[in-house]
Amino acid sequence: MDAENLANLWMDCINQTYGDIVEWTPNSKWGWAFASHNFRSDTRFYNFPYTFGQLLVYALYQMYKDDGSLFVPKMKKILQTGGSVSPDEVLREVGFDISSESFWETGIRYANSLVNQLENLLEGRES
Repeated sequence: MDAENLANLWMDCINQTYGDIVEWTPNSKWGWAFASHNFRSDTRFYNFPYTFGQLLVYALYQMYKDDGSLFVPKMKKILQTGGSVSPDEVLREVGFDISSESFWETGIRYANSLVNQLENLLEGRES
């Protein structure tokens, strides 16, 4: 695919995302070129840590909402450990199994609640 076709696809995507809220300059069509990690084959997992981290935080926050003060010591342990061990290790130490689908479903449940809140706001309903 040549650069012009990529530029057109990029503009189609960002226009779908932002609608008429953003006024693009003529050079905006080259925005895809500034984020080469999104399409280079040697960096295909570059964005994975962001997604992993966000869903992890959603899962932990939902657990806090579900368990209240019982969750606090676990979170303190996670924070105290910092980056000294892998996420899998520190989370196992406090009783969470990130290889389990149910762990990630907890994060997805929280993400869904955010989407529902937004939909309610957009429709003028209380959440």
